[in-house]
Amino acid sequence: MDGEGAVLTVRGEATRRVAPDVAVVTGSIVVNESSRAEAMAGAAAAQGRLTDELSRLGAVPRTVETEDSPLTWSAFSTSTQAETRYNPGTQRWEETGRVIATVRLRLAARDLSRLKDLSAALAHHEKLDIHHISWLVDDENPGWSAVRRDAIQAAVRRAHDYAAALGARLVAVEQVADTGLLEEGHPDRSRGPEPMALAARAAPGPIDDAPDEAPSLDPVPQEVWAVVEARFRSSPATLAD
Repeated sequence: MDGEGAVLTVRGEATRRVAPDVAVVTGSIVVNESSRAEAMAGAAAAQGRLTDELSRLGAVPRTVETEDSPLTWSAFSTSTQAETRYNPGTQRWEETGRVIATVRLRLAARDLSRLKDLSAALAHHEKLDIHHISWLVDDENPGWSAVRRDAIQAAVRRAHDYAAALGARLVAVEQVADTGLLEEGHPDRSRGPEPMALAARAAPGPIDDAPDEAPSLDPVPQEVWAVVEARFRSSPATLAD
């Protein structure tokens, strides 16, 4: 504090709930056969049936060029392993002579109006296990600009409270930064942690036995947040009781 007034450093935080932009479904096709060749062939056939049905929904293979398409799919991993079972007699895990082939898949839906049809398509494939569903918010979502604006306004309100407690008023904004950038000795003053979305997720169990009606994929509202730090200059404090 000096003759020019106090320097007030505050933090402003804000959150908002926004609709997700993307639904990401990860799962795997699992086939158990008597040989590696049969397992791989069975997995390829099951994958073909699934991708044919996805194509009828308008899905396209995921590439750099199709990343923003309404519905994309990718088979990003294939593996095989020997089936094993625990033998109580030997108290060891032993190979059964059968082979398990696994194809791991990722589906991304940007057109959330297609979720009902997508859910129905997935439920009809008995070889498909659904592992995880994520609801994501794009960096371009207008909710980010809104929540960052809210965070700055929260910092301004807090600074007004502090100035009033000192018997002063705010006269200038000196600095506004992402959280951490106003700390002394920050290793990189040009960059700071970017606000992120708190991704709410739903993880249903494997869809092995398709029910009469497909399970629902309902978009989950996402919580996005921003944190800023700001420095303000106040008028000289009176420190009145």
